[in-house]
Amino acid sequence: MAKLITSKRRMMITFIVLIVSTVLSISCLGIGAYFAKLYWDFIRASQKSIEKPLLTELTTCNVTNNVENCIMERSITQNSQTYDVRYCHAIVKYSFHDETFTNVTLDTFPKFYKLNTTANWIELKKGDLNGMFDNELVYVNTEKQCYTNSEYPAWFVGFGKRDLFYYYKDISSFLTTSSIVAVATLLPASCLILFVILPLIGCLAWQYKKWRAIPRHLVGEQHFGHVEMSKDDEQSEDEEYDIRTKKKNKDYF
Repeated sequence: MAKLITSKRRMMITFIVLIVSTVLSISCLGIGAYFAKLYWDFIRASQKSIEKPLLTELTTCNVTNNVENCIMERSITQNSQTYDVRYCHAIVKYSFHDETFTNVTLDTFPKFYKLNTTANWIELKKGDLNGMFDNELVYVNTEKQCYTNSEYPAWFVGFGKRDLFYYYKDISSFLTTSSIVAVATLLPASCLILFVILPLIGCLAWQYKKWRAIPRHLVGEQHFGHVEMSKDDEQSEDEEYDIRTKKKNKDYF
């Protein structure tokens, strides 16, 4: 006879499945919440035109200074050599709706580079670093295409156009990927919670209640043996009672 699965083992199996389902649902919820937050942050940031001003009005800027606030740096690798590149803002004059303004550009451009931390900064010129920055260089007393804000032209100006697509290089891909990943993780997590975890909790509670009803020192086959023994004891007591009754009746008569 195959060994019977005890109530305690059923409880352990249910508990293990519950733990695995909980871990999976938490993981899915975490991933989904992360991508949902990215999606929401994008929508919210796109509405804050003052904090992140949109530069959509094309104009022409005359560069009067190209070494303003040169504090931004980043490292690049060229021919197995690592260089530090320093970025600067520019001071420009520009016209918009027959008004002339002077302002500092919001964006930066590469201006200096050096080979290592101990070297001196070298001004970037065309052809330097294999010409990788030639299209980004800005020179004094030159005219350059730029953009300003339609509502606050005196406050904001930059060389790069800033519309909704400025914040992400591929907005369609970003929004599509974020929404798909968010739905593909949050939906299974919700299904796990509703159709697996909650029923398992109820099942586990029912199994525990049933297990509590079994005598603590008897489990599995012992429990069924205990039931059979109880039946045999009751039958023996009945037979013994009948014998005693018959004997009393015989003595009486």
